[in-house]
Amino acid sequence: MTEYVSGELGGKIKAIICEWSKRVKEGTEPDSNLQSATIYERLISEGVEVPDHAMSEILVELAKGGQIKLTMDTRPSGEPSKYGSMTIHGVSPDLCP
Repeated sequence: MTEYVSGELGGKIKAIICEWSKRVKEGTEPDSNLQSATIYERLISEGVEVPDHAMSEILVELAKGGQIKLTMDTRPSGEPSKYGSMTIHGVSPDLCP
């Protein structure tokens, strides 16, 4: 597990994922997929510094651990080094108690 996953940035990303997952379950979130770019934009809007490749490391580690279902996006993206160009399709109950 990388330092990012267990650190403050990892915690913030997990919180955003859990918030989205809760809205999906409640039926108040229209999108059943969460783009990594959306997470990145939210972090930036909250004044969080996101080092290059940190988000992709965090998301890949969460996927390896079975906490999220993740796919790589095939379409071009603006700044893949910033947010990884990934899509979250599902969240394990273990991630969001």
